[in-house]
Amino acid sequence: MTNYIFEKDSNQRFSFDIQRTIILSKYMNEWRQPEFRKILRTPNKSAIEIYYFPSADIHRFSTVGLSNIIRKNGDVIDSEWMLAIYEKNIDIDRIFSYISDLIAHFIENCIGNLTPRVLGESKLAPNHWTAKGILIDELRGESEELEEIEIGDRKIHVNWIAPLSGAEVQFILVHGIEEFDKRVDHSDQSIIDPTRIRNLID
Repeated sequence: MTNYIFEKDSNQRFSFDIQRTIILSKYMNEWRQPEFRKILRTPNKSAIEIYYFPSADIHRFSTVGLSNIIRKNGDVIDSEWMLAIYEKNIDIDRIFSYISDLIAHFIENCIGNLTPRVLGESKLAPNHWTAKGILIDELRGESEELEEIEIGDRKIHVNWIAPLSGAEVQFILVHGIEEFDKRVDHSDQSIIDPTRIRNLID
């Protein structure tokens, strides 16, 4: 027995393990088992885990740990992200890279956590996408169980990340999200298709 020793642990690591267990179990209840995971480390070594949940026609990428990140101004992000996209020949590694770049930009350059929020077109998006901006908003089209996850005395929101074209970003900035939603409801294009051939507002 002398060769068996306790590994040193920390309250921070223990707390993160509990958080991961709770959030990931919520994800898995809805989308089954993830197929891949990437771990993004911030400059101060905080971990943001990104999980890939495949299905027949929708690819979901969801975070665990983004809600723990504290910006330089002291703001706690307090939310996780979920990107759902419809794309037949998906390059999973490319999407992981794109989400990581978006997260880094969001942490370093955005102020506050209010939604809805739009970010303009970016060269970080895959080249073949026609929708290279993003919408950050309350979760839609998913179970209500995922909208707000309680961990102890914390309530963590899961925000929806949707691809937008430049024209759609400008439409929201001018006309607001409610008017945009009306256009989406009447469009024959899907908001989760980043390669759509027409704008949702046309």
